[in-house]
Amino acid sequence: ASKDAATTVTALDWPGVLKIASAAAQQAGLQDRFTVLPGNYHDVPLRGAAYDLAIVANVAHIETREGNQKLFQRLYRALKLGGEIAVVDIMPGQGAGDLSRSLYALGLALRTERGHVFSPEEIRVLLQGASFAAPVFHALPVPPFTMGLMLSRKDA
Repeated sequence: ASKDAATTVTALDWPGVLKIASAAAQQAGLQDRFTVLPGNYHDVPLRGAAYDLAIVANVAHIETREGNQKLFQRLYRALKLGGEIAVVDIMPGQGAGDLSRSLYALGLALRTERGHVFSPEEIRVLLQGASFAAPVFHALPVPPFTMGLMLSRKDA
Protein backbone atom coordinates (compact mmCIF):
# COMPACT_ATOMS: atom_id res chain seq x y z
CA ALA A 1 0.00 0.00 0.00
CA SER A 2 2.89 2.37 0.66
CA LYS A 3 4.17 1.80 -2.90
CA ASP A 4 0.82 2.20 -4.71
CA ALA A 5 -1.47 5.13 -3.91
CA ALA A 6 -4.46 3.29 -5.39
CA THR A 7 -4.15 0.38 -2.96
CA THR A 8 -6.52 0.10 -0.04
CA VAL A 9 -6.21 -2.35 2.85
CA THR A 10 -9.01 -4.03 4.76
CA ALA A 11 -7.85 -5.89 7.86
CA LEU A 12 -10.02 -8.49 9.58
CA ASP A 13 -8.94 -9.60 13.05
CA TRP A 14 -9.71 -9.27 16.73
CA PRO A 15 -10.08 -5.67 18.02
CA GLY A 16 -6.82 -5.75 19.99
CA VAL A 17 -4.84 -6.81 16.94
CA LEU A 18 -6.57 -4.21 14.77
CA LYS A 19 -5.65 -1.48 17.23
CA ILE A 20 -1.97 -2.28 16.65
CA ALA A 21 -2.46 -2.59 12.88
CA SER A 22 -4.29 0.76 12.77
CA ALA A 23 -1.44 2.44 14.63
CA ALA A 24 1.04 0.97 12.12
CA ALA A 25 -1.11 2.17 9.21
CA GLN A 26 -1.25 5.65 10.70
CA GLN A 27 2.50 5.68 11.26
CA ALA A 28 2.97 4.72 7.60
CA GLY A 29 0.58 7.49 6.51
CA LEU A 30 -1.98 4.99 5.20
CA GLN A 31 -4.84 5.65 7.64
CA ASP A 32 -7.06 7.09 4.86
CA ARG A 33 -6.79 3.80 2.92
CA PHE A 34 -6.99 1.41 5.87
CA THR A 35 -10.29 -0.13 6.97
CA VAL A 36 -10.86 -2.57 9.80
CA LEU A 37 -13.36 -5.39 10.19
CA PRO A 38 -13.21 -6.43 13.86
CA GLY A 39 -14.27 -9.90 14.91
CA ASN A 40 -14.05 -13.59 14.09
CA TYR A 41 -12.99 -14.28 10.49
CA HIS A 42 -15.63 -17.00 10.28
CA ASP A 43 -18.47 -14.60 11.11
CA VAL A 44 -17.63 -11.05 9.95
CA PRO A 45 -19.59 -10.28 6.77
CA LEU A 46 -17.42 -9.88 3.68
CA ARG A 47 -18.48 -8.16 0.48
CA GLY A 48 -18.71 -10.50 -2.48
CA ALA A 49 -16.19 -10.15 -5.29
CA ALA A 50 -14.69 -7.07 -3.61
CA TYR A 51 -11.03 -7.84 -2.91
CA ASP A 52 -7.93 -8.40 -5.04
CA LEU A 53 -5.87 -10.25 -2.44
CA ALA A 54 -6.63 -12.19 0.73
CA ILE A 55 -3.72 -12.88 3.06
CA VAL A 56 -4.35 -15.67 5.55
CA ALA A 57 -1.36 -15.51 7.89
CA ASN A 58 -0.74 -17.80 10.85
CA VAL A 59 -4.31 -19.10 10.81
CA ALA A 60 -4.28 -22.51 9.10
CA HIS A 61 -2.47 -24.26 11.97
CA ILE A 62 -5.17 -23.30 14.50
CA GLU A 63 -8.04 -24.52 12.34
CA THR A 64 -9.35 -27.96 11.48
CA ARG A 65 -9.41 -29.09 7.87
CA GLU A 66 -13.12 -28.24 7.79
CA GLY A 67 -12.51 -24.82 9.35
CA ASN A 68 -9.85 -24.00 6.78
CA GLN A 69 -12.07 -25.27 3.96
CA LYS A 70 -14.93 -23.01 5.06
CA LEU A 71 -12.60 -20.03 5.46
CA PHE A 72 -11.08 -20.55 2.01
CA GLN A 73 -14.57 -20.85 0.49
CA ARG A 74 -15.62 -17.57 2.16
CA LEU A 75 -12.52 -15.86 0.81
CA TYR A 76 -13.07 -17.29 -2.67
CA ARG A 77 -16.49 -15.62 -2.73
CA ALA A 78 -15.02 -12.36 -1.41
CA LEU A 79 -12.29 -12.15 -4.07
CA LYS A 80 -12.71 -10.53 -7.46
CA LEU A 81 -12.19 -12.68 -10.55
CA GLY A 82 -8.41 -13.00 -10.88
CA GLY A 83 -7.97 -12.23 -7.18
CA GLU A 84 -5.38 -14.14 -5.21
CA ILE A 85 -5.12 -15.86 -1.87
CA ALA A 86 -1.83 -16.09 0.03
CA VAL A 87 -1.71 -18.63 2.86
CA VAL A 88 1.32 -18.03 5.07
CA ASP A 89 1.86 -20.54 7.85
CA ILE A 90 4.08 -23.14 9.44
CA MET A 91 4.59 -25.74 6.69
CA PRO A 92 7.08 -28.51 6.01
CA GLY A 93 9.36 -27.89 3.08
CA GLN A 94 12.76 -26.92 4.44
CA GLY A 95 14.98 -29.49 6.11
CA ALA A 96 16.71 -26.81 8.20
CA GLY A 97 13.38 -26.15 9.94
CA ASP A 98 12.43 -29.74 10.75
CA LEU A 99 13.35 -29.63 14.45
CA SER A 100 11.76 -26.22 15.06
CA ARG A 101 8.62 -27.24 13.16
CA SER A 102 8.38 -30.52 15.09
CA LEU A 103 8.67 -28.70 18.40
CA TYR A 104 6.04 -26.21 17.27
CA ALA A 105 3.70 -29.07 16.29
CA LEU A 106 4.24 -30.65 19.71
CA GLY A 107 3.40 -27.35 21.39
CA LEU A 108 0.23 -27.09 19.31
CA ALA A 109 -0.80 -30.59 20.36
CA LEU A 110 -0.23 -29.74 24.03
CA ARG A 111 -2.08 -26.40 24.05
CA THR A 112 -4.89 -26.83 21.52
CA GLU A 113 -7.58 -29.38 20.76
CA ARG A 114 -7.32 -29.05 16.99
CA GLY A 115 -3.99 -27.41 16.16
CA HIS A 116 -2.18 -29.05 13.26
CA VAL A 117 0.79 -28.23 11.05
CA PHE A 118 -0.60 -28.75 7.55
CA SER A 119 1.65 -29.89 4.73
CA PRO A 120 1.76 -27.88 1.51
CA GLU A 121 -0.14 -30.72 -0.16
CA GLU A 122 -2.92 -30.55 2.47
CA ILE A 123 -3.25 -26.77 1.97
CA ARG A 124 -3.22 -27.27 -1.82
CA VAL A 125 -6.09 -29.78 -1.58
CA LEU A 126 -8.10 -27.46 0.67
CA LEU A 127 -7.61 -24.50 -1.69
CA GLN A 128 -8.59 -26.57 -4.70
CA GLY A 129 -11.62 -27.83 -2.77
CA ALA A 130 -12.63 -24.17 -2.36
CA SER A 131 -12.34 -23.72 -6.17
CA PHE A 132 -8.96 -21.98 -6.23
CA ALA A 133 -6.80 -22.79 -9.24
CA ALA A 134 -3.32 -24.35 -9.32
CA PRO A 135 -1.95 -23.46 -5.85
CA VAL A 136 1.82 -22.98 -5.82
CA PHE A 137 4.00 -23.50 -2.72
CA HIS A 138 7.02 -21.38 -1.85
CA ALA A 139 9.24 -22.13 1.14
CA LEU A 140 10.17 -18.90 2.90
CA PRO A 141 13.95 -19.18 3.37
CA VAL A 142 14.30 -17.21 6.61
CA PRO A 143 15.23 -18.57 10.06
CA PRO A 144 13.92 -20.72 11.64
CA PHE A 145 13.00 -22.13 8.20
CA THR A 146 9.51 -23.23 9.24
CA MET A 147 7.29 -20.95 7.17
CA GLY A 148 5.74 -21.51 3.79
CA LEU A 149 3.57 -19.54 1.40
CA MET A 150 0.86 -21.06 -0.77
CA LEU A 151 -0.44 -18.81 -3.56
CA SER A 152 -3.53 -19.41 -5.64
CA ARG A 153 -5.95 -17.50 -7.85
CA LYS A 154 -9.68 -17.23 -8.41
CA ASP A 155 -9.96 -17.99 -12.12
CA ALA A 156 -13.66 -18.69 -12.50
